[in-house]
Amino acid sequence: MDNLSKPVKILIGLLTIWPPIWMVMFVISLIGNGVIAVVEQPGREFLDGLRFFAIMIPHMLTVFLMSGLMIFYIVHVIMTTRIAENKTKALWAALLYLFNMLAMIVYWFMYIWPEPKVAAGEAEQTSG
Repeated sequence: MDNLSKPVKILIGLLTIWPPIWMVMFVISLIGNGVIAVVEQPGREFLDGLRFFAIMIPHMLTVFLMSGLMIFYIVHVIMTTRIAENKTKALWAALLYLFNMLAMIVYWFMYIWPEPKVAAGEAEQTSG
């Protein structure tokens, strides 16, 4: 699991930063719809028909994406050789579970994006 290609790492990174971006957009759209419903059109419902689906479908897809990312990251923590100690793996699993959006971004920058360090003996074998 440590030998992910660069395009896969970039895709995982983009999928990882989407949930916090969506959360901000979701809150702004709810506040915006609330203001429109109260101020501009007092008789209109808060989220009617098409507006409801325009917000809830991407929201549900983002929830499913976060579930898939959670599974990926916890499996990566368990399978990776970059984290040597089991206590550190357990700590990362707990952090990913409790602080998922923030912890996933930090974990991606620390353990997924950097290329694995090659041992000196392995570097000589591949070059010579």
